[in-house]
Amino acid sequence: MAKFKKRITKNIRQPIQDCLVIGNAYGFLDEVLDTFDTVFLYKHPDPLLKAKNLIYRQTLESAFTLPRLSAVFIDLHHVNTFDDITPILTGQGQ
Repeated sequence: MAKFKKRITKNIRQPIQDCLVIGNAYGFLDEVLDTFDTVFLYKHPDPLLKAKNLIYRQTLESAFTLPRLSAVFIDLHHVNTFDDITPILTGQGQ
């Protein structure tokens, strides 16, 4: 098991299901795709990336109602999106 995947599975207390990635997951997108059931990707620099469990999102609002979201990965370039994802972090979007 990769070191990144091991750390993620150890730190998430609930069952690992879906995640939201804003950016490119710190360069660990392949490991994130292996770890989670479904990966929702927003603002990724390479829109041609294909994977069976990968879903591209055009807006963050479309991710507000995801019921099984276990993790959110935000790259340093997109730190300003914390204000935009408040409904996800507080659970008000569901």
